[in-house]
Amino acid sequence: MSNFTHSRTLLLALLATACSNDEPAKDIRQPASPTVVAAPVATPPAMGSAEATLVVTNLTENQEITEGTPVLFRITGTNDIQAVQVTSNGKAIGDANTSPEEHRFETSFSEPGEFVLEFNGFAKDKSKPAASAIYRVRVVAKPLPPPPAARNRLFNDYVLKAVAQLNQKYGLLGYNIRKQFTHEIPFHKGGTLRPTGGGQTMCVAGILEVILTAFDIYAKETGNYSHYDFLPFSSWSTLKPGSIKASIWVNPKLKSSGTGDALANFGIGERVKFRDLEPGGFININRTTRTGHAVVFLSFIDIKGRELPRYSAEVAGFKYFGAQGRSIKGQGGFDYRYAFFSKRGCPKVPFKRDCNVIFSDDPRLLNVGQLLAPQEWKRVSPSRDASFEVEEENNLTVSPAGFDGLTTDD
Repeated sequence: MSNFTHSRTLLLALLATACSNDEPAKDIRQPASPTVVAAPVATPPAMGSAEATLVVTNLTENQEITEGTPVLFRITGTNDIQAVQVTSNGKAIGDANTSPEEHRFETSFSEPGEFVLEFNGFAKDKSKPAASAIYRVRVVAKPLPPPPAARNRLFNDYVLKAVAQLNQKYGLLGYNIRKQFTHEIPFHKGGTLRPTGGGQTMCVAGILEVILTAFDIYAKETGNYSHYDFLPFSSWSTLKPGSIKASIWVNPKLKSSGTGDALANFGIGERVKFRDLEPGGFININRTTRTGHAVVFLSFIDIKGRELPRYSAEVAGFKYFGAQGRSIKGQGGFDYRYAFFSKRGCPKVPFKRDCNVIFSDDPRLLNVGQLLAPQEWKRVSPSRDASFEVEEENNLTVSPAGFDGLTTDD
């Protein structure tokens, strides 16, 4: 067989074999083309998704805190924040207590100094914070206590305990000049003073709440309830002319220009000069703007807002606790302020200020007094205008003149 015939026979055999397969014949002369896979359609990123945020509602940069004083930080964040851890100068100091509305963290500082507080909020993934907030605070030395003899005759220690308790439990619930009391206040067997504003309150009602809270703390600590018998429950709960409440509410017809007058007029306190006031005393201020306020005195301060242990030429004002601010929760109610006398100006400080306060030894302009310990109380007959009547209230239909609740930085 010739080579030509042999090649022809082989080609016919290959074609026959290819045609006998089920698959179509392939062109053996060209390489197979690669398979092309369509690219997936890109999914656009989710729009409008907010990043996690965190803020401490009752803390400001460079805020001053007194050594040894319990402080409660109120922390809010976006819904994805489920836990908050707190560090001080880089060292973990604890976790906040979490509720549906906010996270709360309570602590105290045992020594003065500068501290950097970092609040780290975590979502479900706790490997790293979803949001953080950093604040620098200044812890100042606790003011020196008064001599034991003076402290024993005053009720100031219990007033200060009441301030700390009210700030921790009922601080910044909102201010409303026509509402009173942040919570129910027991008066032993006499009755209960009930709130009228869902936690909102105002300045003179706040002072009454501080005093009665101090009574409650004293009774529970000592087991002595006799102070509740000195004045009847009606004197603390009504605005009748003969009641101490009406005098705390301030009215010249009752010969009362403030809490100091009220306490002295009813034999349970004393009027003092501003320079002689001890922490835990009471002040009613008047401002050059023709407004006023009723507060608890905490310490003297200098022109930079630094607390001073005693009165001196450096005193430019005072730190106080009271009910003031706006009606919005977190922006008003029980809180601290730094008051500056008008003659010293209105300096810039990293705290909420109350400026334009009139300094005077006239108790009608700056009314100053202290609550005495129960063993020092003496029964007196308060002087008053018997023809004067005050409208009785449930939701406080009368308002102390000149008290509007707003301070310089509200």
